[in-house]
Amino acid sequence: MTKPERKLVVADCLGFCRGVEHALALFQSAAAASPEPLYVLYELVHNRAVSEQMRRQGAVFVSSLDQVPAGSRLLIGAHGLPLALHEQARQKGLRVIDATCQLVKKLHALAASVPPEATLLLLGKAGHPEAIGILGHSGSPNTCLIQSLEELEALPPLRQPVLLTQTTVNHNEVQAVREAFCRRFPDGRCPVSICAASRQRQEAVEKLARRTELVLVIGSSHSSNARRLCECALQAGTPAVLIENADSIPEAVQAVRRLGLSAGASTPEYLIAHTVERLLAMGFTLQKDSLPPDNHGQ
Repeated sequence: MTKPERKLVVADCLGFCRGVEHALALFQSAAAASPEPLYVLYELVHNRAVSEQMRRQGAVFVSSLDQVPAGSRLLIGAHGLPLALHEQARQKGLRVIDATCQLVKKLHALAASVPPEATLLLLGKAGHPEAIGILGHSGSPNTCLIQSLEELEALPPLRQPVLLTQTTVNHNEVQAVREAFCRRFPDGRCPVSICAASRQRQEAVEKLARRTELVLVIGSSHSSNARRLCECALQAGTPAVLIENADSIPEAVQAVRRLGLSAGASTPEYLIAHTVERLLAMGFTLQKDSLPPDNHGQ
């Protein structure tokens, strides 16, 4: 008796976004330009494999600017930094290479344009460096981070509220919060700050989830955008598992006949390729229409 064929379906948009590609290109250029240490505050992008490769090329990761010697080179990651840290770097005479994502820079500018008498609301994740950076550019001392629709609904009356959104938030949640914000604060402002790359990857994984029994998402556990992809698959009705690489493929895939595969925006292409190779070796057949025409999106 022949075994039923098992299909592997790959999301039509996955892996590096252009912001991550730009940040890594800046790192490669800086690393090649000089053998002197290149300090990186926190991480360039949220992926352990990328950070390990950067270390091998001379990157020195630090958790505070106090760890960076005066006059050294400093690479700012794609998530950006608050104004106070930019000023601290300037005072130390650091030679800054700014790899902040262009959309995040737009969010910084929008935050800076909020007048002092208004209130800046940010839909995001507490403690995430992007959220810290956006709030740290606010033109108003009145700032508030909200993490859910329920937190928005619980807010007291606010004067001239402005709502911005962290780029990696679930796009369905963004829409629900924006609609509730407009109802709750008809005099408020809600500038468009949607990340097209995040939305494309989330919509692709929702489409993938509707065609498969289980979705694997390749990404590091501390990657907000990778975790959001898992959320989107679950919301579409299909279980999802976040894996670091091919070595962490769960045994449960052996019982799956239609398996979906996606990857976070900070997941390198070689990790995706290795995972596909491993799954093919496990007996899956790549569905012909599943190869993404453009992995990078925006």
